[in-house]
Amino acid sequence: MLDQPLPRRYIWGTLAWTLAFMILLIMLPRFTDPLAPGSAARIALSLLPLLVVPFAFRLDFDLFRKLDEMQRQMMLESLAIGAYITVLVCAAGVMLEEFGGLPRMSAMVVLVCSGAGSVMGWLIARRRYQ
Repeated sequence: MLDQPLPRRYIWGTLAWTLAFMILLIMLPRFTDPLAPGSAARIALSLLPLLVVPFAFRLDFDLFRKLDEMQRQMMLESLAIGAYITVLVCAAGVMLEEFGGLPRMSAMVVLVCSGAGSVMGWLIARRRYQ
């Protein structure tokens, strides 16, 4: 798969779930702002964009099963590096909040660092195995 283009099903599926997630995320304040903070309806609606995550998992899992052994190893390494970067960012955030006196770190920072860490891990693993 490294030398071949990704399957069209994977590309279109990823585009579809990403677009659905973005639309739900952008539209979310319209539905949650009128509701009382902490209400059951507001909490349930806040989790609405996560409904697309199982579709993303299924696409990635199907692709993962089609990879050969070396490509799976690369994917595993990239996910591990992304996880460790996420842990490092979270730990640094906790230390800075608790002991450094800085304000609470946004969860968006953790999400971006997690994605960036996985991409960096993929680039590191790709370079290592070529």
